[in-house]
Amino acid sequence: MEPSPAQFPLFAALPFAAGLICTALALAILSRDPGDRTVRANAIFLLAPGWWAFFEVLALLAPDAETAHTAYLISTPGWTLIPPLALYVIGCVVNEKRDGLFSLATKLSFALSIGFTLLNWKSHALTAGVMPTPWGFNAVPGPVFPVYAGFTMLAASGGIWRWMRAIPDQAVLGDERASRGVMIGFIAPISVGCATDVILPLLGIDVPRLGSTSFGFLALVVLYLTVRRGFMFATPGSFAQQILETLPDGVALISPDGSIRFANAGLERSTGVDALRLTGAAIRTFIPRPALGIGCDMREVESELISVTGERIPISLSSTTITDRQGSELGVALLFRDIRELKSLRSRLITSGRLAAVGQLAAGIAHEINNPLAFVRSNLGQLREHWGTLEKGLEQRSGPELLSDVLAEGEEIIDESLEGIDRAAGIVREVREFSHAGHRERELADLNELMDQVIRVAAPEIATAISIDRDYGELPPILCSPQQLKQVFLNLTINAIHAVGGSGAVMITTRAEGNQIRVWIDDDGCGIPDNLIERIFDPFFTTKEVGQGTGLGLSISHEIIRGHGGEIVVEPKAEVGTRFAVTLPLTNDPDPS
Repeated sequence: MEPSPAQFPLFAALPFAAGLICTALALAILSRDPGDRTVRANAIFLLAPGWWAFFEVLALLAPDAETAHTAYLISTPGWTLIPPLALYVIGCVVNEKRDGLFSLATKLSFALSIGFTLLNWKSHALTAGVMPTPWGFNAVPGPVFPVYAGFTMLAASGGIWRWMRAIPDQAVLGDERASRGVMIGFIAPISVGCATDVILPLLGIDVPRLGSTSFGFLALVVLYLTVRRGFMFATPGSFAQQILETLPDGVALISPDGSIRFANAGLERSTGVDALRLTGAAIRTFIPRPALGIGCDMREVESELISVTGERIPISLSSTTITDRQGSELGVALLFRDIRELKSLRSRLITSGRLAAVGQLAAGIAHEINNPLAFVRSNLGQLREHWGTLEKGLEQRSGPELLSDVLAEGEEIIDESLEGIDRAAGIVREVREFSHAGHRERELADLNELMDQVIRVAAPEIATAISIDRDYGELPPILCSPQQLKQVFLNLTINAIHAVGGSGAVMITTRAEGNQIRVWIDDDGCGIPDNLIERIFDPFFTTKEVGQGTGLGLSISHEIIRGHGGEIVVEPKAEVGTRFAVTLPLTNDPDPS
């Protein structure tokens, strides 16, 4: 049967389109990062069928058999190198260093493919010649072609098996479906090419050769996934990955089921577990709280990371749900930062703020301590005189009434002295407790009792015309850091006292509402201008005159309350003055996230 030149363009259009698609996609992939070996492997893998398809088009359009045969011989590297290139790409995806046998098989496959190519060019062992058909010149299989076909099927089976085995461990986020899609796109040309270019020709059945054309289907699958997901599936994004590996922060990609699909070197260093072993592990193993999942986006939430040695590392977590361009949820991108140094700095800052508050109270404290000590000294002096009189009376055997009066007065003086000493000791003890840095562990405490202690410490600041009113509700014990909360309420109380000036009232109210406790500190002072309310929690911002405030009290208080899982706000008041409202949860984690 003679070929019909009129039908050549029609049948040549399919391999031509496939070759064009494969070549264009290969160049697009190569442009992403030509220096990366995996990128080059993907590009060459698609260039091979493109080469094959273009020379097949030339063979189909050839004017004579000799030209067609030459075109088929030139196309040989395009189809003989596909098996080893496919194995090499799969090896890069699944990390060939983990599988030495697969790497060895890939190298052997390259050697055999090069051997088949040279053998065909020298002896036409794979392409014996061509034969005319209605769609152009078809290649006639040579005597060694069945051996090459068996080698191709063996290599394809090994590659498919390795890829399918690696999909659950290596697919990043929602790419498990994409991986299966690419695998289907890979199996299709193998199956079609095997049927039309191997099995049927060996059986003597002439059909159009669709092997090169079917690789266009694989290219279209990759292109579709790229458009759908917004990133090139065939390339690993090596430049971006290098950036992730150099980051000191930990980055992980979490699948919808909570398993780690990718972990950078930062997470590897913190957990002490190799990044390859982290792949597939549950994120809950290392970060038990808070909830990490699709839709639970967070920004700088404090938590803990548990290393393989059991060390608890304080971290700041941020997470974002990842979706493709169609809106399908693929998983969660997790970023964490080691905040051990920040925790240490924060602790020192809180201690500094606490000491600054003590410094503001120092003059009043000194006055309060000096008063009881002064009358203790005076009383003890008078006691000495009385006891001298007592001694003389005993010596002179004075009347019992005089001795009785002296002894009674001496006992009263001693009682007053003891009371004064106890007052001084109490003031020193409360100041010492307040200025102590405290412990990280939390304990159950009565918030009303804490407020009473705060008021006693703030007593030196309270002028005669200032009243401190208390309206306490029935409060259950709250799990907290008592020293930190006392610092917060002391800051708020002193601010209220300063706001009312020489005279006025400060009202402290506590209530239990549901699963939280609320504390209000009201004053009838000068108030805060509306344009400054948003700035009062900023560090070093103060409305006091220069030298009278550090601007740290409210910012530290805000951090402490937030660390307890609560909030502190300024609520509007209908009358003059200011109202601070503090809300604390009752169900508080001993070490909240």
